[in-house]
Amino acid sequence: MKLFLFGILLISFAASSLQEVFPVGGRGLYALNYWQARAKCASLGASLASIQELDQARLNGLSHCACGWLLEKKVGYPMNETKAGCGNRPGVHLCNWRETWDAFCYMGELHINTTAIANCSSPLGVETGEIRDGQMTASSVYHSFWNERWNPHLARLHKEGVINAWMPHHDGRNQYLEIDMGSAMAVTGIVTQGASRYMADQFVTSFKVAHSKDGEFWRTYTEDNVERIFVGNFDNDTPVRNSFKNPILARYIKFKPMTYQKHITLRMELYGCGIQEYNMELERRRAVRVTAMNGFEERIPPQ
Repeated sequence: MKLFLFGILLISFAASSLQEVFPVGGRGLYALNYWQARAKCASLGASLASIQELDQARLNGLSHCACGWLLEKKVGYPMNETKAGCGNRPGVHLCNWRETWDAFCYMGELHINTTAIANCSSPLGVETGEIRDGQMTASSVYHSFWNERWNPHLARLHKEGVINAWMPHHDGRNQYLEIDMGSAMAVTGIVTQGASRYMADQFVTSFKVAHSKDGEFWRTYTEDNVERIFVGNFDNDTPVRNSFKNPILARYIKFKPMTYQKHITLRMELYGCGIQEYNMELERRRAVRVTAMNGFEERIPPQ
């Protein structure tokens, strides 16, 4: 059964760069589970697209009658025309009749001094545990008298269980979650998610991001010399992606909640690529640009 997604889109999206959404498959039709789809996109320097990103790609002309995994751990496909057997109407349609599918990948494109940079939107390992528990620390941790602890290493995208997120002992703007990525990375985006506690939705509605190369000296992320306040979540479960106009080149990232619903509560993932891959892509794109410019100049007739 294919389900059509009516009404208000269920994903919030905020970005400062150009984006591309494209379908990928495994060996054969519908051969990927969620983790394989995630890895397939990552191998291309991309990540799974969200429902809203897929719908925006549809509005820009993408129409693809084959189901693929999405960021929300849901499956769907975009149609911008009415076609029998393909949802019978334009829109994003959801699929739910099997366990393996294709995938829709998202790739942001940054612009560094007029040079476009792609292939740097891969997940950096929070969700999978590649970033280990000890690499995730926080200002404080909520714990009850029966030792219910909402530790920082629980702040992983799509983390399941009764206690499945980070929550500080006190709410306020002095709280933070810190991630040591182990080495310097080019960080190009962040996805955040809330959680539920005792049937109540809890999530961060706005936040800042700080970064450091050594874990001692910190800078708050800015755009146009102004500290950016990012729009966060609007419910406990829907992932929200924010992209960085300027890639963060750092080893340490600090998530700093500003406002929240009920209590500060966080699950998350970071996106980007290694510094070496980033520099190689930057040089490759610059070389292409210079070559193109030289070719144009050669076509200018002599005065």
